[in-house]
Amino acid sequence: MSTIKEQIDKFIDQRKNNFHRYASFDFCYNYFFNNRGNLLGDNLQTSCCQLWAYLASWGMVARGNAMQSKSYAVLIDVVRYISEHQEYYDIKLTNPNYVRDILNLYNDIDKAINIKNDEQKNRKTLITKIILGTYACCPAFDSRFCTTFGIKTQGSLSEQDLKKVIEFYKDNKEDIDSFTIKTLPFNKKYPEKCHPYTTAKIIDMYGFMRNEKIN
Repeated sequence: MSTIKEQIDKFIDQRKNNFHRYASFDFCYNYFFNNRGNLLGDNLQTSCCQLWAYLASWGMVARGNAMQSKSYAVLIDVVRYISEHQEYYDIKLTNPNYVRDILNLYNDIDKAINIKNDEQKNRKTLITKIILGTYACCPAFDSRFCTTFGIKTQGSLSEQDLKKVIEFYKDNKEDIDSFTIKTLPFNKKYPEKCHPYTTAKIIDMYGFMRNEKIN
């Protein structure tokens, strides 16, 4: 089995510059983090576009997804929710109430998306990608990540899903904490607007790259 470092290094090697689709997470997370409390009003359309572009880069607006038939206005209520709940930027995997808080966040985002349950087959993936791209406090549970951790891609996010992530972190804490990875800047003139990858994002990268051959 390849090591955590090998998978992270492989990810970073592919994300060499801000033209790669992997950088769309960096742009989205930096935007939402830097504009906390300023996502609405004149910035509402830009906020929706930022989130939409990131989701599109990560396959959430592809053929077969309900998002394909929507405009980015479908994310208005999601952005409003994120604007009103800045507390989730402070959630860490080590928090004693991590599982409870993430499940509450997941359910709230689920309600805020203006897409019916039966329209979006990979709903768990969509919601957790939104959480990752805006708060970076939870990995994205897509097919590659779920295969790595032996988790079902269908259905809602569960307590057991999150506990597997927490246990992985506890078992590999020293290795995971050894990484210091900065997001890439959209505009190199403002490096101060780039923030470090969170623990959840690093685990997300490992799980994603571990099963790179899965579409």
